[in-house]
Amino acid sequence: MRSVPALLVAVSFAPIAAAGSFFPEHLRARPAAVVNPEVVLFAPDDQSIGLGDGRFIYHLRSLLMVDGDGPDLTVYEADFGAVEFGLVDVLVSLDGLSYVSISGTMTTGVRIAGDSSHGSASHRKSFDLAGSGLSEVRFIKLQGLADGAAGGTHGFDLDAIGIINGVVPAPGSVLALAGLAAMRRRRR
Repeated sequence: MRSVPALLVAVSFAPIAAAGSFFPEHLRARPAAVVNPEVVLFAPDDQSIGLGDGRFIYHLRSLLMVDGDGPDLTVYEADFGAVEFGLVDVLVSLDGLSYVSISGTMTTGVRIAGDSSHGSASHRKSFDLAGSGLSEVRFIKLQGLADGAAGGTHGFDLDAIGIINGVVPAPGSVLALAGLAAMRRRRR
């Protein structure tokens, strides 16, 4: 069996708190009927999409959401209308194949840097990885539990999600260099 050099497996991480809060910028999946999916990316801004029975899967890419002290994720519902957190299941995954629900950990929403335009405390809730069996995740799925297709204000009105506890590769780490090399290959 060939051994892997230590340099290839040694990856250092820095807490995201050093860089500020993180709002995902990439989706792995979305309901086909949704024309403007970027509405649910970045910081909350009261632009939303009703989930209906559809789902959005956020891909954190090189970021890992980790099980830290207290809640690890805040989900934002549009700052108007009824509070509908009972119409969404929040699930997490490390590999993007097997998901575990963390909806049972829902608690009062934690404010994070960058969410100042979202004013209603009742329209944000936070969730914890504790008890999920996962210490870190790269994928977050929001599954609508209402009847009917996603769109408009049907079901839970998803505005954004924000990562509270996470880590990113430290500058100069092997993982960061591999990501840069992959981006360079894609541009050719």
